[in-house]
Amino acid sequence: MKKLLLALLLGAALTACASEPSRPGSIQLDYSALGKIYLTTQDVKVVDRTNTLKRPPNVGHMFHPTLIEAVERWTGDRLQATGNAGHAIVTIKEASVVEKPLPIKTGMDGWFTRQQAGKYLAHIEVEVSAQTPVNNTNGFASAHATHAVTLAEEPTEAEKVDAYRVLLDGLMVELNRNLESAMRQHLAPFIASYPPSDAYAPSAQEPLLPPAIR
Repeated sequence: MKKLLLALLLGAALTACASEPSRPGSIQLDYSALGKIYLTTQDVKVVDRTNTLKRPPNVGHMFHPTLIEAVERWTGDRLQATGNAGHAIVTIKEASVVEKPLPIKTGMDGWFTRQQAGKYLAHIEVEVSAQTPVNNTNGFASAHATHAVTLAEEPTEAEKVDAYRVLLDGLMVELNRNLESAMRQHLAPFIASYPPSDAYAPSAQEPLLPPAIR
């Protein structure tokens, strides 16, 4: 009897596993194709100054990579310190994703159509500051970006991840464009036109960027 019960339980577990939908694919970040911005400082650090609540309507913490992780990756892929003095700091001032409902048709008009019932709205604000002890030079540049995508009624987990992927891609395209433009305008004294011959090049064992300071 025990053997029969065990076999039934095992069969039920296997059936449940087989019927579970596959997990959505992970989101990979890579901004290296955008090219390097060489800074004349001796290092580049990321500082997280956000204070986003982890409760509705905020949903950004439910996805990975988060907006903060995307900025960290962008910094590591795009900014490279090549100098011997001074510091550059990338400060994340805001990084939020909220879910908002959208009005939908009721009654028979909405019965036969899967409507767009909600949207993800993301906003990010980043500041890059630099200073060097040489002549006490300092400067900063800031930029922000906003992007939104809609969600169908009763979205699946895979649809939520796909929507977030589109949201994150669009947001980072806008942030990259705005932040690079602001840096070249306001941090020009700290940007090298080409990498020095002895530019800092991290080894395979050495991370390019330390974790964000929180």
